Amino acid sequence: AQTVGSLYYQHKDYTNLISKKLNYFLAYIRSQYYLDTTKINEKTAKDLAAKSGKPLTQTVALVDFIKYLKNKSHHSENDIIELNKKITAFKK
Repeated sequence: AQTVGSLYYQHKDYTNLISKKLNYFLAYIRSQYYLDTTKINEKTAKDLAAKSGKPLTQTVALVDFIKYLKNKSHHSENDIIELNKKITAFKK
């Protein structure tokens, strides 16, 4: 995974990397918390916070950022760094 990530990073293909990271994280949510991730919305954030035991504000911020990234057509290095920070903080 690290090698593949390095290749995307070297080619500065942040959009594709973010897409794959989001798909992987949403699969994690589906398998770990048994939540439907076809629609990411406020209900998703509330259900995820309740099942994960994470603060609602942190979970809402993560879900809002995911929605923001999904609606964006071009991504930057800062986007992938911020996404990684939010996912890592959530999984702790």
